[in-house]
This record gives sequence, C-alpha cells and structure tokens, in this order.
Amino acid sequence: MSDVLDTAHGISELGILIMISAVYIVITISLLGLFVKLFVNIVTKMLNQFQSKMDELLEETKGQTDKLELVSIGLRDESESRLRNLISMSLNDMCFDLVKSLCRIKSENHIDNKEATQLKIDRVIDTAFNSAKSKLSNYRYNRNTASEYLNPMWKEEIKELMIQNLYGEEFSIQKINTDFTLLFDGFKMKIYNDIPDN
Repeated sequence: MSDVLDTAHGISELGILIMISAVYIVITISLLGLFVKLFVNIVTKMLNQFQSKMDELLEETKGQTDKLELVSIGLRDESESRLRNLISMSLNDMCFDLVKSLCRIKSENHIDNKEATQLKIDRVIDTAFNSAKSKLSNYRYNRNTASEYLNPMWKEEIKELMIQNLYGEEFSIQKINTDFTLLFDGFKMKIYNDIPDN
C-alpha cells in the first residue's frame, strides 16, 4: 500500500507527465534490452549455422580434393605413358626415314663429292628432325611441348653415324639398321630420363 501512496504522492508533486515519461523510459529500456538480446540470439544462431555449413563444405571439399588427387595421379601416369609412346613412335619414324635416305643417297648420288654429300645429309637430317618436332609439337606435358625433349645436338651424332656408314668399308642395311636403332634407343632413354616424375 505504501507503493501506491508513494506513486500517488509522486504524481501530485511531480506531475503526471513526468511519471508517464518515467514509465515510458523504463518500458523502452526494457524493450531495447529485450530486442538487443533477441538480435544477439538470432545473430549467434545464424553464425553457428554458417559455421556448421562451412564445416560441412570443408569436409566435402577435402573429399573432392582427395578424389581429384587420385584422378590426377592416374591422368599424369596416362599422360606420361602417352608422351613416351608418342616420342618412341616419332623417333622410330625418324630412324626409318634416315636409314631409307642413307640407302637412297648411297645408290643415287656420287658420294665421291664429300662436300655435296654432307650438305645433302644435313638437309635430310634437318628435314627428318623438323618432321619429328612438328609431330611432337601438338602434345604438351608439364607445360612443355613434347618437341622440346628433342635435343638439336643429336643432329651431329646422326650425321657422324650416316657418314661413317656411307663411307665405311661395308655397306650393309642390317648394320645400318642396328647402328641407327642403337643410337635412337639411346636418344629415347635420354628423353625418358628427362621426363620429370611429378
């Protein structure tokens, strides 16, 4: 009862408007506190849901990364195998073309003029080398074209072998085939060793 008397006394002394304003301020502060608490609650729930979704997404991404890693390993092995096969076929074609050209030079030309014969051998080697490079230039492995694995220094080795077989005492197609096969198998092994193991 004393509360009621205090309120009545306050109204009579302070005025009704001040009391209503006080009640309004108390209610406003209470509602503001309630809204802030509700807003914080909503934001917290949203952040928790976002975090759980991000965790799910991270787990799914890790799973996909693992699967892609397996696929990548398989593709890398497949690409390396195709590169080796392509290089092997190109070098085999080049070897065959050079043996055929050497036999043609021996039968068609006057090999007594060594300077002219060497120029012809240089042209034949350049043509065969450029043909192999053009076949390999369409294939890429580890950001390099396959033609980059062909070493231009090999032209000199090929030239020496052609001259040696052309002017040797014995001109035998079997010997030429064996010599060229051994030389080109060596080239293949050098290339295979140069292919990075990624």
